[in-house]
Amino acid sequence: MHIKGAFDTHVHFAPHAKVKANTDALSLVRLAAENDMAGLVLKCNCFPSVGIAYLAHLICPELKVFGGIVINPQIGGLNPAAVKAAISYGEGKTAEYCRFVCLPTFYSARDIEFYHKKETPIGLVKDGKVLDDLKRILDLVAENSLVLLTGHIGERELFPVVEQAIRQGVRNIVLSHPSSPVVNISLEAQKAFGEMGAVMQQCCVETYPYYEKKYGILGPSFDDLAKAIRFVGTENCIIATDMGADAGVNPNPIGGFANYINELEKRGFTEEEISVMAAKHPLKLYTDGMSI
Repeated sequence: MHIKGAFDTHVHFAPHAKVKANTDALSLVRLAAENDMAGLVLKCNCFPSVGIAYLAHLICPELKVFGGIVINPQIGGLNPAAVKAAISYGEGKTAEYCRFVCLPTFYSARDIEFYHKKETPIGLVKDGKVLDDLKRILDLVAENSLVLLTGHIGERELFPVVEQAIRQGVRNIVLSHPSSPVVNISLEAQKAFGEMGAVMQQCCVETYPYYEKKYGILGPSFDDLAKAIRFVGTENCIIATDMGADAGVNPNPIGGFANYINELEKRGFTEEEISVMAAKHPLKLYTDGMSI
């Protein structure tokens, strides 16, 4: 399979906080359109990406371009009001451009513990129970058929959060880059989450030398990602890049996605298997409940 029809569910872009991204959002969607991709999901860890997704869609209306909101301190942490506002932001049609809510990334307990940061984590669970504000956010996710991304939270919080999300009717639960060194969800746990109905978003950015230089840690190889996908099952995985948030050392997300597909083909994945993970399954997740 070539990149035609692919839908990358995790790309970063300029404008970006602190670091220089290797492409701006509008250039990125134009390049995606030139390569006949189905669309992109724009992610920003600091601010809702909904408005940028709306503008990008105006530039390339043939693409499906979505944004969302990440539960970090910049939006007030566990802030149901901010989530509700992001969902309504657009042209008057609820959840038209806001298609995901992501749990804490750089301010998750797991991320802060891993990097030994002097930050206060955004707690999600207390005494084994999901906090009330998160329950309110999960209701919004369920009511609007959004994707719940798990961000950088680790196994300790993942199980109670995913179980609670399922109880509240969240249909689309995606574990963000579970094979990354930070999140580091065991293959056995990934398989268990898959059996619960969650989807593993296997990202390729960690395979590049830039990742090791930036974070000082060795990420998984393409062989490792292939092994994880085979263990969990292609039906329980989608593939994405998580690219764009670097100064140009990596390829841009479009080139990175094409290379990812090529690397999986080298490791014996069929065109149909790749099509499911790169196009069919992610599109179904992100357009759930939409009239398209």
